[in-house]
Amino acid sequence: MSGMPLLGAPLSFLLVASVAQASISPLPVTPPSDSGRVKVVVRAEHRPLAGAEVRSALARVVRTDATGTARLHLPAGPATLVVARPGYRPDTLHLAVVADSEITAAVELEEQAEELTNVVVTASRVSHLVEDDPTRVEVLAGEEIEEKTQTKPSNLMSLLREMSGVRVQATSPAYGAASIRMQGLEGQYTQVLTDGLPLLGSQVGDLGLAQIPPLDLRQAEVIKGPATALYGPSALGGVVNLVSRAPTNEQDFVLNQTSQSGSDGLAWLSKRLGDSWGVTFLGGAHSQTAQDVDGDGWRDIPGYKRIEVRPRIYYTPGRASLFATFGATTENRDGGTVPGAVVADGQPFPTDVNTNRVDGGLIGTLPLGRRDTLAIRGSATSQWQRQDLGSYEQHGRNTTYFSEATLTIPRGRTTWLVGTGFEQDEFISSDVSGFDYRFTTPSLFAQATVALSPRAAFTFSGRCDWQNKYGTYCNPRASLLVRPGAWAMRLSGATGFFAPTPFIDETDGVMLSRLVPFTSTTVQTCGTTLCAHDTNPDVTAEAPFGILPERAGYGSLDITHRAGPLDVTGTLFASTIHYPLILRPNANIFDERPRLMNASGPTRTGGGELFAVYAHESIVLLVEYAYVLSTAISPLTGIRVDAPLTPRHSGGVDLAWEGEESGTRAALEVFYTGSQALQEDPYRQTSVPYVTVGLLFSQRIGKGQLYVSGQNLLDVRQTKYDPLLLPAPDEEGRWTTEQWAPLEGRVINAGMRFTF
Repeated sequence: MSGMPLLGAPLSFLLVASVAQASISPLPVTPPSDSGRVKVVVRAEHRPLAGAEVRSALARVVRTDATGTARLHLPAGPATLVVARPGYRPDTLHLAVVADSEITAAVELEEQAEELTNVVVTASRVSHLVEDDPTRVEVLAGEEIEEKTQTKPSNLMSLLREMSGVRVQATSPAYGAASIRMQGLEGQYTQVLTDGLPLLGSQVGDLGLAQIPPLDLRQAEVIKGPATALYGPSALGGVVNLVSRAPTNEQDFVLNQTSQSGSDGLAWLSKRLGDSWGVTFLGGAHSQTAQDVDGDGWRDIPGYKRIEVRPRIYYTPGRASLFATFGATTENRDGGTVPGAVVADGQPFPTDVNTNRVDGGLIGTLPLGRRDTLAIRGSATSQWQRQDLGSYEQHGRNTTYFSEATLTIPRGRTTWLVGTGFEQDEFISSDVSGFDYRFTTPSLFAQATVALSPRAAFTFSGRCDWQNKYGTYCNPRASLLVRPGAWAMRLSGATGFFAPTPFIDETDGVMLSRLVPFTSTTVQTCGTTLCAHDTNPDVTAEAPFGILPERAGYGSLDITHRAGPLDVTGTLFASTIHYPLILRPNANIFDERPRLMNASGPTRTGGGELFAVYAHESIVLLVEYAYVLSTAISPLTGIRVDAPLTPRHSGGVDLAWEGEESGTRAALEVFYTGSQALQEDPYRQTSVPYVTVGLLFSQRIGKGQLYVSGQNLLDVRQTKYDPLLLPAPDEEGRWTTEQWAPLEGRVINAGMRFTF
């Protein structure tokens, strides 16, 4: 079995090649006389525009160089090209490519305020303009990413908060861990990809979000709800795809300092090496001095020192392409009690987490004939982590291998995608027994996107995963898009499954040695719930580790209306998670330790979202609101209660103004977080609603940009209401309550960004 990761990519290639042989006849090598050259010259305000994307119907993308020029090799005959660049209105070219000749087309793009609909997305597996994709894909790009680079340059936490229904939830106050919750579902269900690759592993991990800077991002794409049919069992709750910036001959440098003794230095280097080659490099160094904000002897802001590097290579000869990336991160993070302080038992409780991660990824595309495209993807990630919590120490290594081969086959109004994949996810601990696992999951999947008419489209995806521990599961996802006039309506439905691991939101900051180890056993089920003691089971299932796989059902309706500079989207959604994994203190009288187990009933979540964007000239206004009603079985009482740390009401306003000629930019953001149910908090059962306010001011000076930003200007802190420290450790060994509000208080950033 240890050889499977190496065999995954060749196996994926052979399976897709077999599908291709069955679906299309062998195609001879295309002779030169069947193709021609197209030269596209892109300008804005009568000056060359570098970095514009020129995209063909074959999803072939070439970016303009410093002279505003892009060259493509295309099949002879009619061709349609889309020219786009953030901050400019896209244009479409209809050309007739002449064999063995070069034609030239000139495009003048008009500048405009950023509109989220003028973006090409890839998270739904086939490249589309976001407005044409039947799958609802939400995008953050352009000014939103630039703004968050100036307010939180060290990590992604503030960036993802811009989306309605997406919540960055703190999971461990001891060392600053957090997870991404979508529409009320816990963070372990969210799959985070980088350029379509799981470079952070199959599960992001407790510190993954806190270790990714946004400087090299072009856009962030989000699909909510089960995406197992698209990306496998790790995407039960949704997908975040982080798309990197392509080479543009620009260099970016960011220096940042915070009022809470945090420092950041970042560099993004980019170079086009001719028409076919390009490279980028991201490097960063970050430090934060631990801070005891409220003076209680506990470090509310954990300290850390981190270095990351990530080079990327782009190669686009003709219609083929090759992308390679490598990343390395090392971080040491400390929290807990300050030197000389103790907790209630009279002992110090320092925390220290050391993380080292390396990863590599490769994506290659190869045209087959005039229209079909074969894509090969592969990545490997390994993370070593040492955790010291008080007097406990734990070592663990996570390793993920991923390979995938897909064939895209456009035929008339239908675009087919068929593929096969392989993933292995492994965790090994040298200190604790009973929690190691190795999941191997080969898969087959297919997707059909049908343009029913110019104003209607349909996508159906299906995937079967053969999981070595939990068996075979097949899951569909379907989306329908209808666009009557200025309206767009999307109806989606999906199912999914998830292979549970010990790493859930509730175990962040918990030593595995304090939990009951996993043991294989049988589990009795009655329908879609676990059986009570006095009922007859429908099925007696073998449960690896004593745990059943989690299953999900989901449905959503999205309605968007566009009126000039205003876009408004409303969403209704509902989901059910069967057999959710919970952490139950003292599961029965025979247990002396907490246990991970399936809940006796499902987690049910439903609600609605509202997201509006007004972009006109120099003003951009974003308004968001989310209502989430989530109920789950309490691990303490066994009855259905509101899911903890899930506010029913949340929302915000983000207003930005930019003077193009003066180079001045100002932004104001106000976010509201409603009350949340709390699970094991001795001070209260429901949290206090709160409002946070942020302000950003930046000024362009030559090739630099000077900025000052304030976060949480109202100085909202959880410790203003209740102590963070517990009077005694809980059964999992934690000395803090759940974090339901900010701990760091008011933070001022000041920095400089240089672009050459």
